[in-house]
Amino acid sequence: MAGSLPPEPLTLSLDDLAASIGVSRRHLHQLLARGEGPPTIRLGRRRLVRREAADAWLKAREAA
Repeated sequence: MAGSLPPEPLTLSLDDLAASIGVSRRHLHQLLARGEGPPTIRLGRRRLVRREAADAWLKAREAA
């Protein structure tokens, strides 16, 4: 369709996730190291988070 926006990406880089939730990259990496972060996927050297997994992780943290 002409003029339509491109679809949102299915995954976020760790830098993008940290920026979108308002925490530093270091803090996000610390959460992941402690097993308290969202599940991640590895694609080559990149570590990504599915957008759905990030949303579910945030909702679970709201409830806690």
